[in-house]
Amino acid sequence: MNMQMKLLALPPSKMLNKAVSKYELGRYFQADSVEGLITTLQYGERMGLFNFDVIISPEYLDWAEMKHKLLNPIDLSMDLGFRKPVPYELYGLSGKIKNSEPLEDAEIQRIIVDAPHEILNQYFRFKLREVDYEELRNYVQQKTNQAEKDRDYGTVRYNGLVAEGAKITYHNQPIYMGFQHRQVLRLLIEQKGVPCSKDEFKRNADIFTRDSYSSGMDAVLRNLIYEVRKKIKVVVGKNCIKNKPLEGWYLELDP
Repeated sequence: MNMQMKLLALPPSKMLNKAVSKYELGRYFQADSVEGLITTLQYGERMGLFNFDVIISPEYLDWAEMKHKLLNPIDLSMDLGFRKPVPYELYGLSGKIKNSEPLEDAEIQRIIVDAPHEILNQYFRFKLREVDYEELRNYVQQKTNQAEKDRDYGTVRYNGLVAEGAKITYHNQPIYMGFQHRQVLRLLIEQKGVPCSKDEFKRNADIFTRDSYSSGMDAVLRNLIYEVRKKIKVVVGKNCIKNKPLEGWYLELDP
């Protein structure tokens, strides 16, 4: 599935460098789960929009100790501190949790696998750092413009493959991809099996971003087609974007 960051609103500056819960950050970043929120934040970090840390609230250790005492009443008179096992393979992280230190990526992934969702929701905290608000606003504007452009495009069909606005389906099965990828596929569908040349792709300004010109449009186009081919193959079950030397790319789909 194509990853995109769904930003509901710009996070306020007062939130920077402050450990907040998934529910608090969920007012600004759309995500259905802690795992989804982490994936979204990782995408934003790769885009250079901000940095972030993941920590576990020290309250988790209080809960873990209380749970241990309830399950082991014979130890009620003992001072457990952090010497007793902490649930969900987190004992080795007791020091980090106690001091609110950021977790490494490998530690985050291990906890997500081992711990129940209610633990993640209650005790995971997120800290935004070094937010580039100018680039974040540009990102929001770009996504808004793309959504409006998607609505402007009509529906095109070819042998079960349908592009309708931002929705791509093959015999009603959804295929998820980004805005640029959708425009590449839309051109191929419109051609209905006839090769589409590089020049025809390049005439569509929606396929390329401002970075495409510095990266080289041919290389960007080849990469986009490669990624679209992979996404379609997962649903269709075969490679259906072919290339004719000196002519271009075309769809090969059975009726």
